[in-house]
Amino acid sequence: DDSGVHGAAVIRAAAEIDLASGLDASTQRAEQKSLYEAADRRLTRAADFFLAHAQPARAAGATNYRGVRAVHLGANDLAARHFARALELARTGGDRAEQSKALMNLAWTHRSQGQVSQAAKEYESLLPLMDAQRQPYYYGVMLNNYGFCLIALGDFDRALELHTQALELFTRLGQKGERAMQLTALGTLYFRVGDAHRALETLRTAIQEQENNSDTRALVSTLRIAGNAASSIGQHDLALEFLPRSAGLVAHPG
Repeated sequence: DDSGVHGAAVIRAAAEIDLASGLDASTQRAEQKSLYEAADRRLTRAADFFLAHAQPARAAGATNYRGVRAVHLGANDLAARHFARALELARTGGDRAEQSKALMNLAWTHRSQGQVSQAAKEYESLLPLMDAQRQPYYYGVMLNNYGFCLIALGDFDRALELHTQALELFTRLGQKGERAMQLTALGTLYFRVGDAHRALETLRTAIQEQENNSDTRALVSTLRIAGNAASSIGQHDLALEFLPRSAGLVAHPG
């Protein structure tokens, strides 16, 4: 069963990519490089086989993993080309699940490259492909990423809708870190649209949750925004509590 052999090879390659990404490049470079190269060879052969045997959706899966490998190597341009090709193949095969994977990865890559407008269009296309009931966590991640793109583009009203929906999802799922992230996003948005009191209230909730989660990296940003919000409404004592604390965490992380 050649099709089964190549299907297994894709699964093995995915595991090799995952393993390689966890290695320390400074001390395990040769092993890491070998794993990445072996994975890409398997995926290339699998994609070629599936295309030759009229299985474009399965070829899309293999091509998508080639993009994931490229992301781990920091080759975002190459990754974007693989994800775009995977999306094309998934559409040809009429496979919604593979379309979702490729489009999610393509949008994330474009966002990381600074192509925010393009990423926003891709997240918009992704919305009808994903099922919030069957994939609630990934749907929430997509809403979060789309929302941040819209913030960058100045579409604050739509961003508020998306982050509010994401907050509800992560709260229901018990995802504390993701919930705190949405509170910070919403607090930032309230501040940007001029509702500093609501922003401060929301950000203080986010601060408390980030402290409970020991999420120092996120806490630094939230404290800084909360300090600015407090200062804007004359609560200078509170601002002087938040801002130096944020600076202290940067100087002494953890």
